[in-house]
Amino acid sequence: MEAFNTLDHVLAGSNPTIAVTPNIAILVSFLLIIFFFSRSGNKSDLPFLNPDGIFGLNHSRVKKEFEADGKDMLAAWFAANPDKPIRLNCDTGTATVLPPKYATEVSTQREFDLFEFLKDAYHVHLPGFDGFAEVCQPAHLVNNVIQRDLTKALPKLTKPTSDEASAVIDETFTLKDVYHPVILSDAILRIITRTTSRAFLGDKICHNKKWLENALAHAAGVFTAGYELRLWPAPIRPIVHWFLPKCRNARAQVKIAHDIIMPVILERRAERARMEAAGQAPPEYNDAMSWFEQAANGKDYDPIGAQLALSFSSIYTTADLVSQVLINLAQHPDVLEPLREEIRTVVGQKGWQNDSLFNMKLLDSVMKETQRLKPIESALMRSLAVTDVKLSDGTVVPKGDVVAVSSHRMWDSELFPSPDKFDPYRFYHRRQEPGKEAASQLANTSVDQYGFGLGRRACPGRFFATNSAKIVLTHILMKYDWKLQDGFEPKPVYRAFGIRFDPRTVIEAKRRKEEFHV
Repeated sequence: MEAFNTLDHVLAGSNPTIAVTPNIAILVSFLLIIFFFSRSGNKSDLPFLNPDGIFGLNHSRVKKEFEADGKDMLAAWFAANPDKPIRLNCDTGTATVLPPKYATEVSTQREFDLFEFLKDAYHVHLPGFDGFAEVCQPAHLVNNVIQRDLTKALPKLTKPTSDEASAVIDETFTLKDVYHPVILSDAILRIITRTTSRAFLGDKICHNKKWLENALAHAAGVFTAGYELRLWPAPIRPIVHWFLPKCRNARAQVKIAHDIIMPVILERRAERARMEAAGQAPPEYNDAMSWFEQAANGKDYDPIGAQLALSFSSIYTTADLVSQVLINLAQHPDVLEPLREEIRTVVGQKGWQNDSLFNMKLLDSVMKETQRLKPIESALMRSLAVTDVKLSDGTVVPKGDVVAVSSHRMWDSELFPSPDKFDPYRFYHRRQEPGKEAASQLANTSVDQYGFGLGRRACPGRFFATNSAKIVLTHILMKYDWKLQDGFEPKPVYRAFGIRFDPRTVIEAKRRKEEFHV
C-alpha cells in the first residue's frame, strides 16, 4: 500500500527527499506503460462516475470516496440520467451500473457470472474463505441443495423453526412485562443464527453455544476480511492475508466450525454404514448436513465450507430485513393490531403449517414494502463480465467489469405512488389486482421489484428466508410490545452499494399478556 503512496509523491514531485535514480525512473516508466496499455484496451464508451485520473493515480482515493458516498453518487447520476449506464471505481474493481431497464437482460446473460465475481472478490484460493470456495465449486452443490432440498423441506421445517424461535426470543427479549432496552442488532442476529442453524445442522448443533457464537462471528468477519484484503494489490494478497487480523480470525473460525461439525458428520456416516451392512434403512435427518451428504453421493466436497456458506449467506440478510420491519412497525404502530388479528385467524385455524405462512398476507406486504424502501443494496445482481458483453441496445460491458442493476426502479413514483412513504398495505392491495397476485408476494421477483434478484439471478434461498423471517416476526408480534427509544430516529447506513438498517437502534420492549399462544 505504501508503495503506491510513494509513487504518487514521486510523480507529483511533492517529496524532494526521494532521489529518482535512473533505475527507479526506468522502472516507474515501465510500470506506467504496462498500466496504461492494460487500461487502453477498454472497449466501453461509458463515462466514469468517479474517474481515477491519469494512469489511475487517484485509484485508492476514489474507491474510498465511493465507499463513503456511493449511494448519493449513484442517486445523483440516475436522477439526471435515469436510463443511462455509468461506470465507477469501487473496492471490487471497475463496475458498470446499469439502469433498471436492463434487469431482465442481466438476469439472463450467462456471460455475467456471479461465481466468478465471488471468486475474485472473496479470495477463494486462500484459507479462511472456505465457504466462498465451496459455493464456487463447478458442481454448485450449495446452490443445488438450497434450491432443491431446502425449499422442498420448508413444510417440515415450519414447526421446528417456530419452536426454536419461541425459545430464543424468550431468551433475548426476556419475559419482563415492563419496558426494558433491547439492542436490536444483537438480539435479532442471535435469533436468526439459531433458527437457521436448526434447518442447517439439526437439533443438536443448533443449541451448541460455541457454534452459534462462531457462526455469527464468521458471518460478519469473513466479509470484512474479504474487504480488507481487497485493499491490497492482488499479487501480494497470498502473503498479506497471513498477517491481517480479520483473515486470521476467519481461518480460526473455520477450524472451530470443523471441530464442531465434522464429528457429527463422521458419526452419521458410520451409523449409515452399519445399518446398510445390516440390511436396515439408515435414519433420515431433515437438515442440510444430510442433504449435502446425499447430494455429494460419495464425491469429494467440503462439508464445513458448505455449512459456513449457508450461514453467512442467510444470517445478516434475514436479520437485516427483520430488524428493519420492527423499526418500521415501531414507527407505524397503527398496523400492529391488524397484523395480530391476521395471525390469530390464520394460525388459530391451521396451526403452524406452510399454508399458514402463505396466508399471512398483510405481514407479507409489510415485509415486501420494507424491502422495497430499503433493499440490501443500491445496485443488485452483482456479477462479473467474463467476456465483453454487448447488450441489446449496443451498450458494451467490458470483460472484467463487475456489473450491477440500480435499485432505483423500486422508488419510481410512476410504479409506486408516494414512493418514499411506508405503506404497509401497498402489496396487500396489489395482491388483489388481476395479474398481480404472484408478483406482489415477498418471495417472488419481478422487473419492478428485484430485492431478491431476478430470473436466473434470483436468490435461491428467498423462500426459506421469507418463511424464517415471518416465523420470527409472528412470535415477536404476538408476545411483545415495542417502541423506539425517545428521541431516536433510525437512519439506514450506506457503505458503497450496501444499505443496512441502523445498527445503533435500541428498542424498548415488554412482554405482552398472551391472549393467543403461538
